[in-house]
Amino acid sequence: SEVLAVGSARPVRGPDGAPLGAVLTLRDETARAAAEAALRASEARYRAHVEAAPQLAWVNRADGSAEFYNERWRAYTGQDE
Repeated sequence: SEVLAVGSARPVRGPDGAPLGAVLTLRDETARAAAEAALRASEARYRAHVEAAPQLAWVNRADGSAEFYNERWRAYTGQDE
């Protein structure tokens, strides 16, 4: 299976500043990348269902600002994106 890794490196220097080696760090980002892909797919399915619904649909944030309106809401109110 495929693994997504993010790496970094930094030199290790002696007292005189001469390079002695390097410290390499690899971080497995496979699970995070898979979770992000699953979230994007879920959001795409949600938007497809909401756009296909015959009802007006919208989502507001906690502060009352608009996050999402479906096409039927925009057509009904005459608003654009």
